[in-house]
Amino acid sequence: MIHSVASVNALTEINSRSYDKIKVLHLAQKLVSPSIWTHAFKKELSDVGTISVIEHADELSESEVVAHIRQHQVVLTSWSSLRIPEAILNDPGELKYICHVNGSIRGLITEKFFSSGLLITNWGDSMPFEVAEGTLTLLLACLKNLRGQIEDKRSGQWSDNFKGPSLLGGSLRNLRIGLYGYGSIGRHSAELLRPFGAIISVYDPFVQEFPDYITQVDSLDALFSSADAISVHAGVNEITQRSVTAELLSKLPNHGIVVNTARGEIIDQDALFKELENGRLRAGLDVLNDPDEGDHLPSGHPARQWPNLILSAHAISINHWPHPMSSPDCPLQRFHETALLNLSRFKEGKKLNNQLCQRRFKSGVKVAV
Repeated sequence: MIHSVASVNALTEINSRSYDKIKVLHLAQKLVSPSIWTHAFKKELSDVGTISVIEHADELSESEVVAHIRQHQVVLTSWSSLRIPEAILNDPGELKYICHVNGSIRGLITEKFFSSGLLITNWGDSMPFEVAEGTLTLLLACLKNLRGQIEDKRSGQWSDNFKGPSLLGGSLRNLRIGLYGYGSIGRHSAELLRPFGAIISVYDPFVQEFPDYITQVDSLDALFSSADAISVHAGVNEITQRSVTAELLSKLPNHGIVVNTARGEIIDQDALFKELENGRLRAGLDVLNDPDEGDHLPSGHPARQWPNLILSAHAISINHWPHPMSSPDCPLQRFHETALLNLSRFKEGKKLNNQLCQRRFKSGVKVAV
């Protein structure tokens, strides 16, 4: 069992076995995330090594944080983690490995960590199925114009098959779908789309080989020019940021569809919202890039009322039912299993999965190497 440390003045260590174990540290900014630290995860961790957890670590000085890290071979990071100071790179002590359980690690370390000799892994492809499943959900909801149907019935209408929202209902069969990015989520999305008979094109300059049912294009211009619907799966970097421009959006047909389950920064949101406000396009957006509100919209924003826009508030991949992730008794999630496998491999001196390099960290690519 692992005990969280409510005070920053104490560090609780639990040894559950007598044979050689690795020393693992988790530093939570405030409280640990209950979605990570379930009973099942804590039990499995105790079988791997000696686990130390510090809560309210943001109250520690940098020198205190560094001192704690130096006493452990592994730092386990996740949602709610404290940023790891670069000062640890001058003298890492016993630290050899940073194991990131879930979410983005970009806010927790810097590029300098990749020149330090430390092993760094992320959650790899732990979430691609859920996100790809969410992508397909948003695509179908837009394609079948479900929000338009709901608004139609809510307003007291009952349009027949030859007018109203039914006119915008379509099929995945022979629909031209362009995938912007072909990492793990993009690949899973393509695999889910294939049985429906969609015509799939992909733009991803980092990928050389594609299955025979996919057409590779060499530019975003070509992708948007040949698509009825676009699904965004790229990572965020200086090249992809705001790369979906007004000009590209104008190449989509009337009532064309844009789905984004990647990052809001990739799309010029003002340009997309203009196309949505005038009714020319449809969109299913799990992520946003509002200049004031970030990844959500204020309660009075007019976009909330547009019948051609579905917003899922960065939650389309959440797996909270029938077992809430925040429940202590929730079964292990795939990201738990990925981290536990890597910790076991580290302990046994084996090669780690999902190891990050500087190029992938800088580009925002999240797939495994």
